[in-house]
Amino acid sequence: SNIFNPSLVVLDISENNLTGKIPSEINVASKLNYLIISGNSLDDDFRRFRWIPNIDDVDKNSIQGDMEDSRCESIKNELYQDEYPVPYSCVDFIACSPGTFHENGNANYISGCIKCPSCFDSAEESKDSTCLMYGQESCIDSNINFILGDMDGDGSLSQREVLRLIYASTDGKSWGHQYHKWAQMDVDSCELTGINCKDGLVTKIDLRGATMCASPACIGLPDEIGELGNSLEVLDLSGSWTKNAALSIPATIGKLTNLKILNLSQNNLDGIPAEIRHLGESLQILNLSRCSLLYIPTSIWTLKKLEVLNLSVNKFGGHQLLPFPSDVGRLTNLEELVLSRSKIGGTIPSEIGNITNLKNLDCHGNSITGTIPSSFANLSILKRLDLYNNKLTGEIDALTTLHKLEIIGLKQNRFTGTIPSEISNLNKLSYFDLSRNQFRGTIPAELASLGSLLELYLGQNLVQPPIPQSLCDKVYTNDRQKNFKNSCDNILCPQSQFSENGYATIDSPCKPCVDGKTTLHLGQTSCIKMSQRQYLLMLRSLLLGENWDFDDILSSTENECDWEMVTCDESGEIVTLDLPLATMEFNEQMFHSI
Repeated sequence: SNIFNPSLVVLDISENNLTGKIPSEINVASKLNYLIISGNSLDDDFRRFRWIPNIDDVDKNSIQGDMEDSRCESIKNELYQDEYPVPYSCVDFIACSPGTFHENGNANYISGCIKCPSCFDSAEESKDSTCLMYGQESCIDSNINFILGDMDGDGSLSQREVLRLIYASTDGKSWGHQYHKWAQMDVDSCELTGINCKDGLVTKIDLRGATMCASPACIGLPDEIGELGNSLEVLDLSGSWTKNAALSIPATIGKLTNLKILNLSQNNLDGIPAEIRHLGESLQILNLSRCSLLYIPTSIWTLKKLEVLNLSVNKFGGHQLLPFPSDVGRLTNLEELVLSRSKIGGTIPSEIGNITNLKNLDCHGNSITGTIPSSFANLSILKRLDLYNNKLTGEIDALTTLHKLEIIGLKQNRFTGTIPSEISNLNKLSYFDLSRNQFRGTIPAELASLGSLLELYLGQNLVQPPIPQSLCDKVYTNDRQKNFKNSCDNILCPQSQFSENGYATIDSPCKPCVDGKTTLHLGQTSCIKMSQRQYLLMLRSLLLGENWDFDDILSSTENECDWEMVTCDESGEIVTLDLPLATMEFNEQMFHSI
């Protein structure tokens, strides 16, 4: 008791396991402004301390009596009352009123104190003594548990309470001014920014414009989100989570059994709970792009109603490549599959052919190898195929029967063979990019029959002239109507010319090679200095010399001036060639282009 003196302003005796009553000598401390007594086992009465302005933290004690609301005005501000207004008594901020409880012994801006039914239903004489005490942390009814987010103390969560809990748990005050009503329980759920309703129930949560968890005060997305029930059809949190925090998706998301659209893209996720499998009968669109994921959760392959799956721009496999998942073939209702820029390797599995509803397949920017599987023939309604920037090889004949194709992007692979003339059967094709591969031969004239073709990119291959004039004359392809009325440069730069893209644009026309340099093929982006030997090899190719009798000479390491067919001057320059042209086929335009 000797701690009390007239000059004492703050008395903090919390967490000391004290018992009994506070000594009456406390009255000596006439200037006492704050009394903090939590974490003890004191048995006392608030009425003894009416004269103390602020009594804070009384939980874990057996305090009875009456406490006036006037005592806790300052505490309301300390507990973010302005940002997160609450509907319950200010007294509960200090200690839950008799007959109620909270896991902390006092209410906060996230949850109020919950009623213990026995304390209100029983006759006064049969009530347990704890029903008369402040700051209780549990209920004498063993079947009554604390419920986070319960604002009205009824022991259950309404959709409105869940929405407020989401707001308070994810640092709602940082979301943006347009969301401030989420904290106000007197505002109906259906009037909140980002909420859509039907028949008074929440059907859509769209928080794309929010800035969630911007401060250390963030707790995270609460488990109670699962209590929104089966009315919720759309949950869109794309780009809402701040980059300095990982978004953890609660397992209870599996309770949203009518969810049709889940968009978590552009967030730093720490994984996807296996319980997402419980959405297999409802989920149609799942977007997990740009989420820094290191693996594809196996539970995704059980979502048999999925129509759109976007897993692009992730880090699958960590420091290694993730083999193209064959399990994707289980998602037979998919219409759109996006796996671009996600460190996918291996070959395209034949199971891809099981997805017969597929309309858009985008796997660009990976390290996929092998050939296009023959099962592609099953993708009869495929409209868009983007395999740009991979390591695919072989020919592309498997695509010539996919008559619904509108876009084919195969740039920057290792495809070989010739450009199939049967591509002309794809009469809906508007975009066709085969640039930066190893296609040989000439451009099939049949491509000119593609009436919808607007963009055609064939540069940086091993293509030889001529370019079909009928293709050059197509009015709309590659902006010909505007800029290239008298040349084929908009299709490919001719031999001995080059441009930035291998074809001419207004900003980058085809330019002639200089300094004795040339190009071996059409559509090149640079010129090279060719040796006499390289010229001979090109001549062989252009003159269909595959059947020449002296192939062994051309492929030898011997100096070309020593070849039987060649005569050189004293400086080693070729002056004559003795070739059996009379027995060979050759194109005059090709010949003069050398």
